[in-house]
Amino acid sequence: MPRDLRRDLLLVLFRGGQDEETSESLEAAREAVRENGPLCHAFLEERLSGPSGELFYAADLAGALELTVRSDPQGALRLARRLKQQIDLSLLVYDMVQDKPRLFELVTPEKAAVVTRLYRIRRAAADLIAAIEDRSPVAQ
Repeated sequence: MPRDLRRDLLLVLFRGGQDEETSESLEAAREAVRENGPLCHAFLEERLSGPSGELFYAADLAGALELTVRSDPQGALRLARRLKQQIDLSLLVYDMVQDKPRLFELVTPEKAAVVTRLYRIRRAAADLIAAIEDRSPVAQ
């Protein structure tokens, strides 16, 4: 992956929602990611498979995949499914708990924040999967 594209992808993943980046540089990065779906997907898939794959849970991976759908819908679908599956495994205990408010009382605020973040990412991935599948009967 070209160094500039890697930088753009990382900008979208980790700083896409922060005010510190100018809207012009962020939009340029988003456009580069949007137009290079296959390269971005290869990079992300390699990172998700590695030992630090869970670090990408902190990133806006679902948001980045929404950008790459246009240039590589099947790759975006594959990665969204994989992300959701990995988060499903991470939230296995959370999903089994009946009294979720009580669970949040028992864990540290940091752990509660991680669970909440993973839940939101999983929801975004599921929404993206549904949107791609609705657009493409081949995706199913």
